[in-house]
Amino acid sequence: KEPKRLYWAYDEAQGIGSLIIPDAKTLFGEKEDGSAILDLSGAYEGGFLKSYRMNKCYRTNRLLLMTAHAINMGLFRSGGVLQGVSTKKNWEDLGYTVKAGDFTAASVAAKKSVTITRCAATSVHPINQRNFAQKESVGDILTHQTFTTEMAEIDWIVGQVSNDLSQGLDPNDIMITAIHGRKEKEYFMDLQTALSKVGILSYLAGKDDPNLFKKFGYVTIAGIHRAKGNEAWKVYATRFHWATQPVWKNETELHKRNEAFVALTRAKVWAVITGLENQPIFDEICTAAEQYPNFTFQAFNKASLSRSTDDD
Repeated sequence: KEPKRLYWAYDEAQGIGSLIIPDAKTLFGEKEDGSAILDLSGAYEGGFLKSYRMNKCYRTNRLLLMTAHAINMGLFRSGGVLQGVSTKKNWEDLGYTVKAGDFTAASVAAKKSVTITRCAATSVHPINQRNFAQKESVGDILTHQTFTTEMAEIDWIVGQVSNDLSQGLDPNDIMITAIHGRKEKEYFMDLQTALSKVGILSYLAGKDDPNLFKKFGYVTIAGIHRAKGNEAWKVYATRFHWATQPVWKNETELHKRNEAFVALTRAKVWAVITGLENQPIFDEICTAAEQYPNFTFQAFNKASLSRSTDDD
């Protein structure tokens, strides 16, 4: 209907098929002089902004979102930060406050520290509000567990899901997703078999109907591509040992860390991270949990990143 409008949105941390963020010229074309056909700067009549940064997070609570960003960017990665934003303004656009330090070349060269936190104004999830009455009953929002084998991982998850159901969660409240790795099909089959043995029905998203993500009375199992865009009250983010290991020919660690971000941000309240032991990604998770609600890491700038998502 008139006036006709097109809304275009993206999240630079969730690119798991492509890392390229198309700009206005790519999407809508350019004039002979090289300028964009569609100007996305400024505002329309009435003050409606043409471009808007959505930095409030309604689904994911502050702990999970901050941890997801830390893993996605590699803030605590032993080899240095891989991707993300590298100016105070861009951190603020993401909803953060830079409490100390800066991202200048001098700070990077001197290996100085930067400390950030996520401000209350952009952390609008109900459990992050001071007047949330059920804080005591929520329990641990983020937990992680490692194992020597994937079969041990599966057995432990089945036990946890059984406990979830006995504590009052419905099967539809639970999603089990996995960072994509080798023999994923076999992993999901083993998981379904193990759940079935204890009487828990599970549904592999899209298997029977490509348009069906959940089935009533079933725990949802979904690969990371299928899980993207969906949500659950409690999410088991499994096979996290693949979060730094590319699988496909043109895949990079950036793709895998984006998968990790997607996995964690499916959760509306609780996230459980599992995977094989002795993987550095779990050191990063521990650091994030220990430092929350303030993250301190070594200063970096755009020149030191493999991928910058600064908005220039």
